[in-house]
Amino acid sequence: MNPQKGITLLEVLLAISLISSGYMAIAKLQITLWQNTRLTTERNQAMSLATEKMEELDFSLPTNQQIATGNDTTTINTTDYTRRWSVQQSNGITNLSVNILWGQGKTSLSSARQPSGYTSGAWGIHHNEQPEN
Repeated sequence: MNPQKGITLLEVLLAISLISSGYMAIAKLQITLWQNTRLTTERNQAMSLATEKMEELDFSLPTNQQIATGNDTTTINTTDYTRRWSVQQSNGITNLSVNILWGQGKTSLSSARQPSGYTSGAWGIHHNEQPEN
């Protein structure tokens, strides 16, 4: 009797398929991590743009300001961000609203300000995923 030494073709194929499966899982994880990093960067940029506009409106708005709306678009790192804002007065309260729209979703900030400049309550921050067009 001569015991077999070495490995068979079946064992080699099994080892290759296991190693390949591991590499495929790692590649999928890397792609998911890259996409999440990009989305987080876009959300942070949108929040920064919304906060910037909210502060600009809050600090420059006279208490007798007429109802105002507007929008602008900024491109940062190949992503277009559209900023839409409105200023509305009702019963002595000035309501500021800023919405940021970009390819991945929508982030909005809103605040209420009394004529004395006192801001009541906290800012509301909302994020709703929307499918890409």
